[in-house]
Amino acid sequence: NQTGVHEVRLLAQLATTVMLKHRFAILHENTPGGQRHAQVFKAEVEKFGGEVVSIETYNLADTDFRKAILAMKEERPEVIFTPATVDQMILLAPQLDFYKAGALVMGLSHWNSERLFDRTGAVLERAIFPNDLALFPTLWTGDFNAGWDGKKYPGEAKNLAFKSYQSMRLLLDTMHQSGATNRAQLQDALSRRLANRDILTKGPDSFASTVRVFRGDRAQPFPAGIFSEAWALTDGAKPDSLQVQEGELESSLESSLEGKDPLVPAAAAGNTREKPGTRGR
Repeated sequence: NQTGVHEVRLLAQLATTVMLKHRFAILHENTPGGQRHAQVFKAEVEKFGGEVVSIETYNLADTDFRKAILAMKEERPEVIFTPATVDQMILLAPQLDFYKAGALVMGLSHWNSERLFDRTGAVLERAIFPNDLALFPTLWTGDFNAGWDGKKYPGEAKNLAFKSYQSMRLLLDTMHQSGATNRAQLQDALSRRLANRDILTKGPDSFASTVRVFRGDRAQPFPAGIFSEAWALTDGAKPDSLQVQEGELESSLESSLEGKDPLVPAAAAGNTREKPGTRGR
């Protein structure tokens, strides 16, 4: 699933290069797809200087996540990445809150679901996930809207038509740019396109249109402005600058946010942040 891999990389890059998180945990379903997402996230986090301190799994039929959550909590991660489905998150989210996991939660674009909002309420407050249109240039949205006849088709058809349009245009555009003439060549071209890392050079603002945050009763754009000063201090968030200027960066963020990180769940209040290797075993 190339789309899923792209989203995983996007989240890992956001967390490490913009939000400057260092300690990560992964909770995934024990399936080939879940393992693939975990491997990609771990590799991307480590590429940018982060550390995966815990990896836990669960089975499809599981409803009790206590053991996995407590195992992750023991390692005090700053971020928990879980590529769970909506149905799984309806069960998992309240347990993350109940056991006070104390970390920012990240997942995939299918979390952009009214059903998930309605069933989990405030327990997923500040959780982060990609916009399901993160793969596509914003210009394409305007092109679609310009050609859509709202009088001719029912309103409920627009969303399906829009996603179909975007997906087909991505395929055609990739074929045109790459010159692919068969399925294998197209798959390779899509893989290379989705691995493109140009977004990193644009700073926090580039994530505002590609990432969403649970706030209140709806998903809102990622608050990129909060992290702009941090980005400037780290000289474009180069991986080798994150450790060197960490103290200066944290001081700046605490000052501008009155000592509070708006993207850390309330359950993290009693979870003091520690540097890797400082906590006794």
